[in-house]
Amino acid sequence: MLTSSLSCQNRRQAFTLTEAAIVLGVVGIVMAAIWGAASSVASNKNINKAVEDQAMIVQNMRSLYKSRPMKTGTANFTELMMKAEIFPPSMIIDGKAFPQTAWGTDVKIEPSVATRFEITYLPPLPTEVCAQLIARAAGPNRDRGLTKIDFGGGGYTTSDQLSSVTATTVPACTRASFNYNIQG
Repeated sequence: MLTSSLSCQNRRQAFTLTEAAIVLGVVGIVMAAIWGAASSVASNKNINKAVEDQAMIVQNMRSLYKSRPMKTGTANFTELMMKAEIFPPSMIIDGKAFPQTAWGTDVKIEPSVATRFEITYLPPLPTEVCAQLIARAAGPNRDRGLTKIDFGGGGYTTSDQLSSVTATTVPACTRASFNYNIQG
């Protein structure tokens, strides 16, 4: 009898293979949820940074050209604007010809006419990022100097179109251009 009760006690002190598998499965599900949340937070942080960077570029361009016209047709305009420190320092990477986004894609800036300029995020911008950048730049609280958004194969040019943009209404894109007036 004593042997039988000892073997019962030994069995109750250890996990069975089934119990261990269940615990590992639950831990895996919890880790996947944490990983997904962390990825989402990092992505939103990068998108917020890109929106802030774009606002800084617009502000710096307006400060530089508020009392003088831009020279259209200037070769290497983006390079000139890098030297003029139009771009936030975090976008300037040594050895790169263009400023960089958090996703490693190039950004260029060009005058469209003497009173307007265009900021372009070149491909391959991730599609969900492209849609978020467009949606956050447009909408009812947009910069009033924003006159046009182009995303390749389409765009928004009227005030009504720009006011109604949301991330879900933007078609899949990997490039986005934003056209601004110097005077805001």
